[in-house]
Amino acid sequence: MPAHRAGSFQPLSSGGQVVLAFGTPEQKNRLLPAVASGESRGTLALIEPQSGYELSKIEMTSNGGANGFFIEGVKLFVPDAHIADWMVCVTRGKGENGGDPGLELLIIDTKSPGISLLRPSRPSPGISSLKSNWMG
Repeated sequence: MPAHRAGSFQPLSSGGQVVLAFGTPEQKNRLLPAVASGESRGTLALIEPQSGYELSKIEMTSNGGANGFFIEGVKLFVPDAHIADWMVCVTRGKGENGGDPGLELLIIDTKSPGISLLRPSRPSPGISSLKSNWMG
């Protein structure tokens, strides 16, 4: 494993586990071998300022269109976000046919324009917050 990849195994148990459980065959084939070999890191962006771990209160929104998704909101305490290559982000999507908006799991490249990592006021090793205003 290259020296710059040394660190927490948290991304293996968060982002990788979500892809393993819910990803498409293409996503699993593309992401998981690279995670297993140490070439890539994934993480999970779940916690929000107002909702904590409560999925029913997720406020980060995602709106899909012809040009991809527009995602807006803030996530807190994203494990190893500063070294992750991608993340699984839990968002609230539009409700279909006027229904209630449901939760969506989106895989996002952490280097995408509009993704900002913010250091917490009381730093913890490997923990970052995420602010997103991203279209991709």
